[in-house]
Amino acid sequence: MSTLFYAGGGETFKIGYRRKIFDENRGGYDLVDGTTTLTTGSYNNSPILNSMFIKDKKENKFNIGYLVYLGFDLNFEEDLKYVIQQFKTEGITDLILDLRFNNGGSVELARYLAASIAGTSHRSNVFMRMQRNSGADEYIRFGDGDDLNLKSVRIICSEETASASELIISGLRGIDFPVKLFGSRTEGKNVGMEVQEYKYGNKYYEFAPITFRSFNAKDWGDYADGIDPDVMLNNQNSSYEDDIDNVFPYAFGDWDNFDFNYPLYWALCDVQGVDPTTGEPVKRSGRAGLTRSSKDEIIRVPSVPLKRPAGTFGSLIYNKPEVENLY
Repeated sequence: MSTLFYAGGGETFKIGYRRKIFDENRGGYDLVDGTTTLTTGSYNNSPILNSMFIKDKKENKFNIGYLVYLGFDLNFEEDLKYVIQQFKTEGITDLILDLRFNNGGSVELARYLAASIAGTSHRSNVFMRMQRNSGADEYIRFGDGDDLNLKSVRIICSEETASASELIISGLRGIDFPVKLFGSRTEGKNVGMEVQEYKYGNKYYEFAPITFRSFNAKDWGDYADGIDPDVMLNNQNSSYEDDIDNVFPYAFGDWDNFDFNYPLYWALCDVQGVDPTTGEPVKRSGRAGLTRSSKDEIIRVPSVPLKRPAGTFGSLIYNKPEVENLY
């Protein structure tokens, strides 16, 4: 890590790795070695890891938006809004929201995303009841979003899905909006903080004390132990043998390659209403080997052409007051 960190721009490093692959003929797992190459340089730290459309170009039965989102970071607010607006313009019929690596961030961005999913008919509904440490309540409503005209949403989650990501699930379920989860139990963080920054001398100190607990419109907020998925792909015990996806939550290779992105395959089958172990139009090839139907077309959403400062909030943040002097 030190060598990579201090390397100059344009240097390349070959990294070896090993993973388990299911052998359909043998009925067991093989250890497969591989390599990947890293090149040092300056990269955009946008939390939009991947976004694309999955279309049924033959029968036009569905147009699915797929978003892999890493964090509700206000530094990249326009990136998220750009993708959601592209989904709206394209007229998606369904949304698969991949939050398996998203450990949270801004309440305001979570509210915007939830409002875009729920639609304008729920604008005045309560998204979250914030119960402060003093016992006082503050209500946050869905408000305005870019209405995607959805009837349901499918979310991929893992033990790394936390805080603002869990707030999306809780808030939507609070208004009985259909949410179906694929993956493993979420982390469990139903509390949040208000960040305060103080200056002392020429140094800045940031404090983020826990100041509130969150509840949805049904007054439910009991997920300190996480939220269980509807479709368990990995039960998080010590054995891989009883899991549907033995490498979850990590996806390798292209996001639209079902050999590597098994959770997307299961969610896609659910959209189409077919059994993922036998169903059409997606054809199954082994436990970990899947191929997309020729009727499905992948169209990637281009990255938003914006440059923004790096920095990701790692949890549920309500606001960030102006800099104050400590003394």
